[in-house]
Amino acid sequence: MSKLTLEQKLFHDKLDVEAGRANLSRYFLIPNCNQILTCFKDIWSQDAGISTFVYATWSGRIAYHMSKSWYVQAAATEVNNTIFFQNGWNWNTNTASGAAGIGEIAYQRGFDQTAYPSTYEFLGYYNSSAKTTSERVTTSSGSSWKAAQHTGGMSGIFFSGQQYIWRKDHGTTRNPHSMALGIYGGAGTDFQSYAPIKAEAYLGAFVQAPFKSHPLDTYGIQLHWTKLGPLQTRFLADANKASGGDGRPPSAAHLVADIHARVSLLPNVALEPSVQYAINPNTYYAPMTAKHPHDIVEVGATLFIYLDKIMGFPP
Repeated sequence: MSKLTLEQKLFHDKLDVEAGRANLSRYFLIPNCNQILTCFKDIWSQDAGISTFVYATWSGRIAYHMSKSWYVQAAATEVNNTIFFQNGWNWNTNTASGAAGIGEIAYQRGFDQTAYPSTYEFLGYYNSSAKTTSERVTTSSGSSWKAAQHTGGMSGIFFSGQQYIWRKDHGTTRNPHSMALGIYGGAGTDFQSYAPIKAEAYLGAFVQAPFKSHPLDTYGIQLHWTKLGPLQTRFLADANKASGGDGRPPSAAHLVADIHARVSLLPNVALEPSVQYAINPNTYYAPMTAKHPHDIVEVGATLFIYLDKIMGFPP
């Protein structure tokens, strides 16, 4: 279960109120990349505490549309790191670590308004969850580990945007599936030194419908830079030392360059392949190791089968 909410629109649909089980990535920092494997935001997930798109938590949101393009919205959601090990039907909050509050101002124009759509979002967040970090201390009998809890929560800001800049038809139509070029990007920072991710930025470009016979295909490139927080960098060095390594700290910043695509194989079946080259990777997800990772090439793909459309469900 990824979404189950009650929604009410008021004042000629200018005001939108919604509450229930949902993921705030449906409404905030809307993915502006053209490929799911490369469209990640580490600050959003690791610092703000918003779970992966398909997982739902208790949430509430209110949005007000000042015009057809401009709107403001705010929301609150449960932060629960154990949601990844559940199936969507466990609705209690016993394992929640806190709550996150988000507010943003945004601008969006689609193909219904212009031949050159654009989306821009600027938001701030606060995650009340206490952040626990592991710190190494030296005792008379050697080294040991203790958990240090920072109760101040985490807060930060993030900006993202997407803009179509060129069309083969020079904007004479609003066809969303004609050949066009778009650019996108984003950047953010967390204000606390104990945050896992201190700063992040990405920039990319994509071309859609380069082949007339495949109007739904897109091809793109992207650079994604991430910087770890100072306590997280120190922890990875200490964990490496405790595991028998040399204790050398990893580079706080790492860069991922990639090329990717979305290719329609059959009606309602699509493949999203990507090739990524990671520079200065770290052991964030596997800290207890004596090894230091090297630059690496990663190849991946996601297969999409739209069962709802195949079975004729209404949109």
